[in-house]
Formats: sequence, structure tokens, C-alpha cells
Amino acid sequence: MLFYSVVGENSSLYHSELLEKSRQWGFLIPESMKRVNSINKIFDFIDFWETKKSELPYEIDGIVIKVNSIKVQNELDFTAKVPRWAISYKYKAERQSTILVSVTYQVGRTGAITPVANFEPINLSGTIVKRASLHNSDQIEKLGLRIGDYVYVEKGGEIIPKIVGFDKLRRGSIENIIKFVENCPDCGSKLKKIEGEAQHYCKDENNCKTQIIGKIQHFVSRKAMNIESFGSERVALLFNKGVINNIADIYKIEIENLVNLEGMAEKSALNLIESIKLSKKQPFEKILFSMGIRHVGETVASKLANHFGSIENLINSSYDDLISVEEIGEKIVNSIRDYFNNSKNLLILEKLSKVGLNFKIDKNNVRSNVLHGKIIVISGTFQTMSREKIKQLVLENGGKLSSAVNSKTKFIIGGQSIGPTKNEKAKILKIPIISEKDFLEMLNT
Repeated sequence: MLFYSVVGENSSLYHSELLEKSRQWGFLIPESMKRVNSINKIFDFIDFWETKKSELPYEIDGIVIKVNSIKVQNELDFTAKVPRWAISYKYKAERQSTILVSVTYQVGRTGAITPVANFEPINLSGTIVKRASLHNSDQIEKLGLRIGDYVYVEKGGEIIPKIVGFDKLRRGSIENIIKFVENCPDCGSKLKKIEGEAQHYCKDENNCKTQIIGKIQHFVSRKAMNIESFGSERVALLFNKGVINNIADIYKIEIENLVNLEGMAEKSALNLIESIKLSKKQPFEKILFSMGIRHVGETVASKLANHFGSIENLINSSYDDLISVEEIGEKIVNSIRDYFNNSKNLLILEKLSKVGLNFKIDKNNVRSNVLHGKIIVISGTFQTMSREKIKQLVLENGGKLSSAVNSKTKFIIGGQSIGPTKNEKAKILKIPIISEKDFLEMLNT
């Protein structure tokens, strides 16, 4: 780890002095750091490292130029997102040309189809690259690519490979122009493009193998049902062996199904069975998020669970009922209704209910109404509790969570490195930011 800055009360007049002090304390500071006193020397530094950056023991995509005087830094202050006393100079991304060999199509958990370009391997910014996302059909049409084209590949921010164009003098045959697929590459069903969205979707979610595996992987993940010892590869293995066919089948797994599988000893099998049992204690909002409904993330799942109180109320809700929930828009409403209009999804929910999953808000988990009706935003990192624990306490004491700061926000629970946009909005709207300690004291009263 290389230190970038030192923040706190201090007597130093200069940023460079603080960094040198931290070097004396034992922290790593880039040896290449340099203090200069003219614009020409800044450009000399930039030019030097443009040719030498590949010799560094880590990758960089540019240079940061900072004002050295702490006094002037304080006067310049920050915008909502960045300091006014520092600026980055980005080097032009390294570009290589290579032959486009093929385009394959990936199916996501929600059925989104992503085209991927496969090309002859090239060395780009120190790594071997042979694939890049083409994102969607609009991007393919815009580029007008053909198999056999010599394409130009760059790394966005020196990280993500992307095709930025092609050599007009070295093109593939016109017969090999790339056309977006019309059918799902996995299950063969007809793809649909939703109005207002760039991607095509496979809508046959209950018969598309990749989608089913993706939904199970999402269901068992840490932020969802948090079933330990159930990684992505293990999910795929159990599905391919016929042990599980959907998320409800997880709760039918027995030790005999596991012990003879590849990489599964008796102890790890027992651990998995035990973790599956423990997951039944997850609250309703976690289960709702785990179901993998499109556009229903953690925050939306929590709002829906607290508003409707049970899965039964949610299933029977009307369009008007759903749209009345705060921060729930038409796109989310349509996605929820599509999910519950699918009889196979309802059958899976019935099975999950029968094995003991909690599809109601547990009134016993409500500790108090001290936060009743209050909309609360959480931002930053915390010392004694995780964000997940703070979220849980807000809900248990009658509060509502939001990811955005607006006029309805009652207060922000702020930790270290609070989001600058949230901080700026809080100042403008005069919304109080309280500490973790203040929050706990509020609950204790």
C-alpha cells in the first residue's frame, strides 16, 4: 500500500513534509514523488514517466499534480466530489491492433444477453488480453464490426479492455458482418428487447440453465441468504448432477447427495447442511432480495418488506399499491408484477414457505419505534459495527433506509470517508449527520 496523503491536525506547512513524515513512521511513499516549482518541470516529469511507467512495480494510468501548501489547499477546499488543489493527468491508453476471431454471447442471471468479442491474444499494458465486452446490440451496430477485422483494443482506465475501432484498410469480408443473435444461446428461446433499455433479454427464466444457476448462486451469496460453503462452482456442480433444479431444492439436500461429489468430504458436506439450516432464520427482507427479482436490490427489498409486511400482501398488491411505495418506480413495479405473474415462481415460493422460510416481517425483531417513519441514509465506514448491523438496527427500531439524500431524509449516520455528494447535499438541505456513537445513544433512550 502506498500512502497518498496525511489527514488530521498538524503543524506542517507543506503536503510533501507530511508525506516524508509518514515515510519516517514506516509507511510506503512512492520513491518517484517529486516537488517542483514550475509548469515546465511538471511537464518534464509527465514526459519522463510516460516512457518509464512500465518499469514501476505497479501499474499507473497517469500522474497526480498537487498544490504543496496546506494553507492554499484549505483555501481551495473541495467540490462535491474532488479536491480543487489536485488534478490528474491521464496518459493516453495503450492501443494494440489484433484480429477479431468471433463473438460469443453470455447470459446473465436476469436473462440479459452480453456480446463478447474474442480476438487473437495481445499484450496490453502488461497483461495478455483476448476478450472484450461489446455491451449490447446498439454498440455492435455502431461499430459495424466484421469477423476478420483488425480491431483496435484499449484498456479503459488501464483496467477494462474495450474495442474502440477498426483498421479501415484491413477489414473482414462483408458477409461476415456481426449480427446480434435473435435466440438465447443457452435455451434457444426468442430474445426480447425492452423499450427504453439497451440490452436484449431471454424471458424464459425457468427453463434457461444459465439463468437458473445464476439465480441459485445469487440466492446463496453472502449478502442474500449467506449460505457458507456454497460457492458458485459448487452450485453449478450440484445443478449439473441433478441434485438441485431451483432455489427451493436447496432445502431438500441431504448428506447422501453430497459425500460422493467431487471435492466434497464428509466434514464439508456437514458444514453445508448446517449452513442451509441456519439460513432459514434470515429475515423477510433478506429472503425477498435473495429471490433475484430484476431491479429489486437490498434497499428496494427492505422498503417492500416493511411496506407490505408479508409476501402474501406483496403478491396480491396492485399497480397503484406498488407505485405508492417510496422510491419504487414503474420499471421496478413491472418487474415485480412479471415475477409474481409467473406460476412457476409462485410454486417455488410455496415450497420455500413450507420448509420454514420467513415470509413475514417478524414483529419480535422490532425493538422499538424510536425511529418510526424516519428515513435514514448510511454513508462511510464505521469503527465498531458493520454497515449491515447498522442497517439492521435502523429497521429493528422502526426506521426506513434510503440510499439517496433528499428533503425527506431525517438524518445521515456518517462514518469515516462519508460520500462527498451526500455530504454536500446534507449541507445544502441542512440535514444532520450523526456519528455511530450518537446513533447508539439515540437508540438507548
